Amino acid sequence: MNPLANASPVSPAAYWDPGRHRAELERIFRRHWLFAGFAGQLRKPNDFITVQAGDRSVVVCNFNGRLRALHNVCSHRHAILKDEPCGNGPLRCRYHGWTYDEEGRPSGIPANRENFAFEDRDKQRWGLERYDVEQVGEFVFVRVASSGPSLREHLGPLAKLFETLQQTFSMPFEEGARDWACNWKIGVENTLESYHVAFAHQETLAAVLDSQGRMAFQAPHSSVCHKMLPESVAWWNDALRRSRLVRCEAYDDYHHFFIYPNLCIGLTYGALSSVQTFEPLTSCTSRLKYRLLLPSSDAAEQSPPAFRRVLCDYLREFNEKVLEEDGGPVQWCQEGCREMRRAACLGASEARISAFLNAVVSDASCDPAGEKRGDDEWKKAQAC
Repeated sequence: MNPLANASPVSPAAYWDPGRHRAELERIFRRHWLFAGFAGQLRKPNDFITVQAGDRSVVVCNFNGRLRALHNVCSHRHAILKDEPCGNGPLRCRYHGWTYDEEGRPSGIPANRENFAFEDRDKQRWGLERYDVEQVGEFVFVRVASSGPSLREHLGPLAKLFETLQQTFSMPFEEGARDWACNWKIGVENTLESYHVAFAHQETLAAVLDSQGRMAFQAPHSSVCHKMLPESVAWWNDALRRSRLVRCEAYDDYHHFFIYPNLCIGLTYGALSSVQTFEPLTSCTSRLKYRLLLPSSDAAEQSPPAFRRVLCDYLREFNEKVLEEDGGPVQWCQEGCREMRRAACLGASEARISAFLNAVVSDASCDPAGEKRGDDEWKKAQAC
């Protein structure tokens, strides 16, 4: 076998088996720090953001300057408390009006005396489950597990990245989500390699980036840097001059960072930041969430508004085109996994996928009967 090629560490069943899906929700998405949103969305009292942490809906709220992460489900009749990605308003159930304080206790219960006669100790019993919340730069993370490494310990050397981003990118101009017909791991894998760019992105990324990238690994995270083509550099320099935006000079080319388990950050010429997360919905579907940000400066506020609108519109359209180009391939891979028993073949340019999947295997490699059956079938196929 060619020494540059390796078999994937997971079987095709890992992309559709319900038992594996449950194991990943429990052992990956409950255990690790997950990106929830930006601190700028939580500046004022009663500001909130929501995030799906595996099978748990979590709401992060600003309680008079203190951030708290709580289970986003009312203790009374189990209604979801907040179903918007972000907003402002007290943590109050829209169904029966139960209101919760920063400790997760139901501090306000309509007609409590007549219906429940709860004392303070009773309210504590019906409180919302609390989770860990930490911030680095402008990025807010949550963790369902009650113990584990701190956020900075989890990020390791990449913690500096978030501090740099805080100093530069403060102009979000686009936010959206797409539901993809693929397992969340396929979505992540698609962002971790550029091997497909020359075929799937001929009119977009292939016209911007050199195909060869320099990879680096900070297990379980990874990064890659691609040289930008001269025409693209010239385009960005003109756009920056006309918009009066000040780019982050530490990133001259295209840099892509993966923070395990599901956060991707792309930096284009230090002038555009793309933040993506891949949330599992079912064993065969996932949700891609994305945010686009530009750098800002005092001079940028004086730039011609018409040109800034044109620039943002162009970048939105470019991002949409790239996502459309990726939507088909990830679905094809999902459909193909159903028919295969042999592991996928990963080449040298897909080393970041291998590192990612090795972390997944380390976290969620055991247990349910369906998972063991899939592994047994895979091993038999490998031996043939």
